[in-house]
Amino acid sequence: MLKKLNLNQILKKDTKAIPKAKTASTATAAIPATATAAAQPIYSAANKAPLFQPQNDEKRFLDLGCDAKTAAELQKNRNSEILYRSLKKYHQLLNRPLQSLSSWQIACLSGDPAAIQDCITKHELTNETKTNNKKSENALQLIAISGSISGMELVRNELKIDFYSKNLEGSNALSYAVLGGNILAVHHVKNNLNLVLHPLFKPELLATAAYNEDIAFVEEIIKLFDINPTVDTNLLLLASHAGNVGLMEHAVFKLKISTTSKDKYDMNALLYAAWKGHRAAMEYAAVRLGIDPEKSKSIDGGDVIIQAARSKNLAALKYAVENLKMDPKKSVSKNGTGVFVHAAAEGTVEILQYLKTQLGETLQENTLRKALQWAEQNNSDPAVIEYLTNELNPSNQHNPTAAK
Repeated sequence: MLKKLNLNQILKKDTKAIPKAKTASTATAAIPATATAAAQPIYSAANKAPLFQPQNDEKRFLDLGCDAKTAAELQKNRNSEILYRSLKKYHQLLNRPLQSLSSWQIACLSGDPAAIQDCITKHELTNETKTNNKKSENALQLIAISGSISGMELVRNELKIDFYSKNLEGSNALSYAVLGGNILAVHHVKNNLNLVLHPLFKPELLATAAYNEDIAFVEEIIKLFDINPTVDTNLLLLASHAGNVGLMEHAVFKLKISTTSKDKYDMNALLYAAWKGHRAAMEYAAVRLGIDPEKSKSIDGGDVIIQAARSKNLAALKYAVENLKMDPKKSVSKNGTGVFVHAAAEGTVEILQYLKTQLGETLQENTLRKALQWAEQNNSDPAVIEYLTNELNPSNQHNPTAAK
């Protein structure tokens, strides 16, 4: 199977021209309402300050996967606006479970110096707990997402954490500051690091910046770190990977990046959007940019359906099948493995149930056995393994999944 990419892998440029039939004006007019909303600034690059639109609503925290009690507590945080945006980006890019976050991590993501100091005073945040080995981000990196310069300086002084400290993947506070989207915080970290940026680090910074909906902020990052969005990396692919429809439009119609762009894995914008489960970005790539789903396949033969099945987002898979009219029965990678097996390795029970309905009688017992084998080998969600086990042993009445 195609290995999952990380931010240190460089995305290459395809040099073919953009179809002349498409223009910036027509594309803008055709963007769905959701896409237009996504392009609205969150931060003003001109004013160098965050522009928050307060939402006194606990539901936004529930939508991030928090339970009702946690959502209520987070909403009461006096920096709840900053905390929400930090948690959202933390969840989007790093895919960390929010329920397991400790009080000191919440304080750091809120950027509130008083809350951070309180955690230090209560010994919840100490020289021993300042790093989180399971999550790999230390206190300084989490605060950098919030954009709080005073918070970063507090932990630097109290806990002696420096900006050069890296997580397990080699990223330092600069990447987290770029993720946060506060240009002042980015400048602060950059000035304190005082180092020459390695060329291979540029794609990571731009990929992280792509999660910000403010195009002006992304442009500032490109200028500040002298990044060429068509040579050093490919902004269209990064934007589709992040599900940032507004930035996808900017990449194509302002920066003139080809809609036929692919990387060394033959992944194009539609495949990246499908793989990451971004339904709106899939629609934009297929309908507005005219990327042909039938001709889109990764180097291992993974088509749009297989990529969507890997995403864990049922809505993305349904869009591929029901809107793009792709047939799951024909979705097979180069090694002869069908979509159901790929979904078992990386998908969810809901996705498997949907594919079972779509595949009908073509789903044979040998496919179920192979799917279970792949699920076990890839350490899939235990619920997936349980579901497949029960599908192969329907007589097991003790398991609610089997009875269902």
